[in-house]
Amino acid sequence: MASAWVDAALAAMSAGALAFAYWERRTARRKVAEAREQLASMREFVSGLAENDLTLQKELVAANAELNRRVLQLASLFEVGKELMSIRRPDEVLNRIAVIACRLVPSQGCAIRILSRDKTRLVLKSHYGLSPEFVERSGSVPVEGSSLGQVVRLGKPLAGVDGAGEASTYFEDLGKDGMTFALSVPLAVRGEVTGVLTVYTPSIHERTRDEIKFLTILAAYASAALENAELYADLDEANRELSALKEYNESIIESLTIGLAVVDRDLVVTTWNSGMQAITGIPAEAALGRKYFELLPEQAQEGLWDILKEVLEDGETLESDEMRQHAPDGREYVVSCRVCPLVSTPDGEDATNAANAMDAAHAADGPAGSRESAKSANSAKSAEPVGSVEAAGSTEADRGGGGGRVKGAIIVAEDVTVRVSLGERLRRAERLKAVGEFAAGIAHEINNPIGIISACAEHLADKISRSVDSPNEYLKPLRAIEEEAARCSGIVKNLTVFSRHQEMHLRPTDVRRVVEDTVYLLEHQAAAAGVRIQVEGETAELPPVMADEGQLKQVFINLAVNAIQAMPSGGVLKVRLGVDHRRLGTGRSPARGAGAAGGGRGYVWVEFADTGVGIPRENLSKIFTPFFTTRTSGVGLGLAVSHGIVEAHGGTISVESREGEGSTFTVRLPVARQR
Repeated sequence: MASAWVDAALAAMSAGALAFAYWERRTARRKVAEAREQLASMREFVSGLAENDLTLQKELVAANAELNRRVLQLASLFEVGKELMSIRRPDEVLNRIAVIACRLVPSQGCAIRILSRDKTRLVLKSHYGLSPEFVERSGSVPVEGSSLGQVVRLGKPLAGVDGAGEASTYFEDLGKDGMTFALSVPLAVRGEVTGVLTVYTPSIHERTRDEIKFLTILAAYASAALENAELYADLDEANRELSALKEYNESIIESLTIGLAVVDRDLVVTTWNSGMQAITGIPAEAALGRKYFELLPEQAQEGLWDILKEVLEDGETLESDEMRQHAPDGREYVVSCRVCPLVSTPDGEDATNAANAMDAAHAADGPAGSRESAKSANSAKSAEPVGSVEAAGSTEADRGGGGGRVKGAIIVAEDVTVRVSLGERLRRAERLKAVGEFAAGIAHEINNPIGIISACAEHLADKISRSVDSPNEYLKPLRAIEEEAARCSGIVKNLTVFSRHQEMHLRPTDVRRVVEDTVYLLEHQAAAAGVRIQVEGETAELPPVMADEGQLKQVFINLAVNAIQAMPSGGVLKVRLGVDHRRLGTGRSPARGAGAAGGGRGYVWVEFADTGVGIPRENLSKIFTPFFTTRTSGVGLGLAVSHGIVEAHGGTISVESREGEGSTFTVRLPVARQR
C-alpha cells in the first residue's frame, strides 16, 4: 500500500512535471516568437534608419554641392564686379559680360542688345556662342511687339521660348522641356533701361528661377560697369577737350609776340612764354619756379614791385611804362609792363582773368595813347628786397574781381626798345635840324670875321717882329689870338660838316683793316697818355661791309680818342671785333648801297672798351646829342657826328657804362650783300 502510494505520488509528480514542462515550452515558444517579431521589427527599423541616413547623406551632398555652386557664383560675381569696374571702354564691358554670362550660367550662347538712339529697336552689340545665322537673323529686334521690347518697357526679367520671337511669358509660366529657352534681364544705366542681356539655355529646369536671379545680379553689375565705363569715356573726352584747349591756349600764349609771365602771391613764376624769353634773354626752364625779381631785379627798382603789391592787394590792372633793363648778355632794352590780377572763381577753381589779359595784350599791341588811363609807376622807385607780397589787408585783397580771390598776377611785357629809340631819334633829328639850320645861318657870318681876326693877328705879329726890339711880350697874345681864331674856325667847320649831308663813297670794306689803321694812327697818342691798346676778336676773316672807309675811320678815331681821354691816369683800351649772324634792326633807312639792315645777313661789330672814369647814368641818354660834353675842351660834336655816320651806313652805335669802371661803345654794321 505504501508502495502504491509512492507510485501514485511519483505518477502525480511526473504528471505535474510534464505539465510544467509543457507550459514552459509553450511560454518559451511564445517568447521566441515575440523575440523574432521584435527582431524583425528591429531589422526593419535599422533598415529604415539606413535608408534615411543614405537619403540624408545624398541630400547633404546635394545641399553642399548647391552651396558650393552658389558660393562659387557669388565669388565669381565678386570677381566679375571687380573685373568689370576696371574696364574703361563700354564695348569691352559688353564683350566681357557676354563671355562671363555663358561661363557662369549653363547656356548655348549669350546676346546683349542696346537700344537705338530713337529707342525703336534693340541692336545686337555683343554676343558669344551664337551661330552666324542666328546673329544675322536677330541682329536688330523691334521694341514694339517683341518679348525683348517687353523687357525694356516693363524693366523686369523675362523667360520664354526664343527671346527674339513673339511668344514669351514671365518666368512663373515657363515653356516646356526640350525647347530652347531665352532668359532675358534688363540693363539699366542711370536708372533708365538701355538694353537687354539674354542667355539661351537648352531647357527649363529647377534652377531656372535661380539663374534668372543670378542673371539679374550680373545685369546689375553690368549696368554699373557700363555706367562707370561711360563716365570714364565722358571723362576721357573731357580730358581730351581740356588738353586740346590747354594746348590751344598754350599755343596762343607761345605765339604772342609780347611777353607774358604769371606769378603767384609769393611772386614765384608759374608761366613764362617765348615772348618773355625773347625780351629778357632768360629761358623758361631757368625762370619757372623762381622769384620774379630774382630774375629781373632792375624792374623792382623801376617801381614794378609797388605795382605788383597794389595789384595783389586791390585786384586792379596797373601798368608801368619804359623801364630800362639789361639782359644776361649785357644787351640793354626798354620794356613796358601791364599787370593784371589772376583771379580764382567763387567756386574755388582757378581762372586767369581772361578779360584783363586780353586787354593787356591789345593794349600792348595798340598805340601808346591807349594806355594813358592806366596808372603809371615811372615815378615810383622801390628798393624792397625780393620776396612775397603779402599785405596786412590781404584778406580784403582776396576779393579780387568778380568776387574771386586774387591768386597771383599776369605780367604782360612789351619790348618798346625800338619805339623808344625811334622817339629819341626823332627828337634828336629835330634838334639836329635846328642845329643845322642854326649852323648854316651863322657859319658864314662867323667864319668871315674869324678869318679877318686871324689875318690881322698874323699881320700884326709879322710887323711887330720886324719893327720892335723885344717883340715877345706882344707876339704871345697875338699868337693866342691866332690859335683861338683857328679853334673857332675849326668849330665853324665842324658845324658846317655837321649841318650838311656828306656824300658817301661806299665800297666793300674790311673793318679789321680800318681798325688796324686807326690803332696805328693813335699808338703814339695812347702811349703818351699811358694807355695800352689791345685788339681782340675772331681770327677768321670778317665778312666785308659796304662803307665809306674815310668816314668809318673818322668814327673809330673819335671813339678811340674819347676812350683815351677818359683814362687820364692811363689804362687799357680793348678793341674787339666779331660777327653776329642774327638780323640787325635799326630805325633808319641806310644810304643807297649800304645794305639794308634786315635781310638776315647779320652784322659785323666793333667794341671800344676802356677802363676809364665811366659816364654817369643820367648822361647816357645825352651823349649823342650835339654840343653835349662833360669836358672843358671840345664842343661835343664828335659822338653826334659819329652817330650820324653809323646810322647813314644802316648800322647802330650804342654805349654801356658804369661810373668808375669804364665805358664800352659798340658799332654794328650790316654785312654787305653777296653778289
